[in-house]
Amino acid sequence: IGIGLDDAQAYRPFRRTTKGKRIAVIGATQWHDGKLVSAWTAGPGKPGLASAKDVPRLLRAVRAARETSDTVVVFGAGPIGLCTVAAASFKGERVIIAEPDPARRELAAQLGAEHGLDPTSADFLERVQELTSGRGADVVVEASGKLPAMAATLLVAGYGGRIVNVGINVGDEYPARLGLIVEKQLSLRG
Repeated sequence: IGIGLDDAQAYRPFRRTTKGKRIAVIGATQWHDGKLVSAWTAGPGKPGLASAKDVPRLLRAVRAARETSDTVVVFGAGPIGLCTVAAASFKGERVIIAEPDPARRELAAQLGAEHGLDPTSADFLERVQELTSGRGADVVVEASGKLPAMAATLLVAGYGGRIVNVGINVGDEYPARLGLIVEKQLSLRG
């Protein structure tokens, strides 16, 4: 991690799946001596270390690693949903907030959501598929307590996805495609 025969190797993330979560770690050094930075930093065709002082290169590596991180769709940007957005974003996950209120979507963006979608829009499911390159979400958190959102968790979750229902709605009924739990091999928690 953080060393290689050239800059592509030095900035390449170390990837592992731990407890069902895909993680990527990028190592970079921060030399305090300005004279040694260029001598020790990897470059095209030049062995060396990944340098935190080369901010544009380091940001490119981080962005590329995030493309293959878990994608989390959070339904509802109330207090619980916003806390979920902040925590998932902090952990390096790609977060999509599903919230009909534009002001709440904006607040979620300030807390780290990369994309904000209106779950009541006709193209919502299509947009989630587009943003996940057709895979669907790795993790879906339902924090709104709205029955249509609870049913939609099954639709936006990708194969092998994990669904967590924390929104409260007890006793109401709503149609849902329960066969998707088996078809997609989903894990559900409440």
